Amino acid sequence: MEKKRDRISGGTRKLRGKMFFMWMISLLIPIVILISYNYMLYGPKAFIFLTNPEFFNREIWQMERYNSSEYTSRYFNNLILENPDSVLNVKNHDVILNEDEIRRYEMIVLIRRNDQVISVNDLSTKAGKEVTEKMKGLGGDVLPKFKGGMETNNQELFVKTGYVVQRQTDFYFNDGDEGSIFILRKFTNIPGRISQAVMQNLILIIGMMALMQAFFSYRMSREITRPIDDIIQATNQVRDGNFSYRMKSRARGVLNELVLAINDMIVDLDAGRKYRRQIEKTRQEFLANLSHDLKTPMTSIKIHIDAIRDGVVSTPEKMDRYLSNIHRKVQDMDSMLEELKTFSELETGIGNYTFYNVNFNAVMEDIIDEFRYDIADSPIEIRYHADLPEGETVEVDVEKMKRVVLNIITNSIKYAKTETLVIDVNMKNTVYNEVPAVQLSIKDNGVGVPQDKLDRIFEKFYRADEARSHQQPGSGLGLAIAKTIVEQHGGSIEAISLPGEGLEIIITLQKI
Repeated sequence: MEKKRDRISGGTRKLRGKMFFMWMISLLIPIVILISYNYMLYGPKAFIFLTNPEFFNREIWQMERYNSSEYTSRYFNNLILENPDSVLNVKNHDVILNEDEIRRYEMIVLIRRNDQVISVNDLSTKAGKEVTEKMKGLGGDVLPKFKGGMETNNQELFVKTGYVVQRQTDFYFNDGDEGSIFILRKFTNIPGRISQAVMQNLILIIGMMALMQAFFSYRMSREITRPIDDIIQATNQVRDGNFSYRMKSRARGVLNELVLAINDMIVDLDAGRKYRRQIEKTRQEFLANLSHDLKTPMTSIKIHIDAIRDGVVSTPEKMDRYLSNIHRKVQDMDSMLEELKTFSELETGIGNYTFYNVNFNAVMEDIIDEFRYDIADSPIEIRYHADLPEGETVEVDVEKMKRVVLNIITNSIKYAKTETLVIDVNMKNTVYNEVPAVQLSIKDNGVGVPQDKLDRIFEKFYRADEARSHQQPGSGLGLAIAKTIVEQHGGSIEAISLPGEGLEIIITLQKI
């Protein structure tokens, strides 16, 4: 039971962890989708602003870190050194137009002569051509001044065209006109674009988060509410008396443990209900039998007393016989009431045990000798044999073990149904639960107990002999008391019987 509670408690923690995990997943999935979307749009640069936002400030406004246009810049430098006017020759532009980086990064090369600006390359896309047309009209303070040292308002250029100046080369044409070559690169404000994308897709993001929350909430609610519905149905079934109902395990983890625990509880309730019915039936039978057992000696006592009062008993010998019968009947009733009291104390735990480490062989010899004295005038023989080393000790409550032996022997005498009853009491060493133990066997040569009733002889109020002997009254508690005492000693008790070969009771007690 303790392990079951621990499993349920551990499963509860797992359920809380699972709910938190699903809540986190419902938040993270929309974020992951958004990041993936921006990665597809902007590539690895979509994440640089998270770790180094200053890098973007420098790149957007001054482009300090880009060197991808160095080949183009050197190519024009060589043309300028050979012949400055050759930079305007369209044939020399083919090399630039075929450069892979120029196409890949959609770079634009501008040539400015005095205040006139021309574009070396036209982009193939419609948007690119529009940008190129815009570039042709640029001038003034937007592009850097001649020998201005890259002093330019890149922000204005970026706003107007989406491009920024990456390199500037100043030179003089052959006629002395001022010339400048600008290499412009398309640049995207990733943080701004992401912010814009977030704002543009805010409804989509909220919708995705709501869908994720709804999906996981639905999953969790079904995982939790379905077992709860099953539990409600199970409790209703049990309330209506259907103890054969069992819940189907459709959950996992703690809820499955709960389902199994409830099924076990229904089994226990059903077993308890059946046990109470059996106890009630046995109690009613016991009360009927007890009333009969008490009524029989009381009737006999009443008859004897009436005979004495009516003067029927006329001689001292007859009076002595009548009084002896009355005394014996009173002792029978007292014995039955004493057994009831003893069993009640054992069941409720009122009867205290006092254990001593004693020579169990000597204790058994005393018990047997006392019993032999009581049956000296009867045709009953009790034989005792102990195969134990000298001084072998066992920890027992002597008085209660005496009660066990007397109850077993008395039971044999009552129900043996043989003229010459022989009771063999044997004791030897054995092993019980992997520890040294003593085995005590008490066997009679009576008629025995049928196999179908053998398992019940230790039940309280039970008697294997349905046709009770009116001359042998008893409570039906003798063997039940013996079983309770032996089990309180940490031992075991069992019965073996074959038809016509008597009954053997075997008791096993640990030595220490």
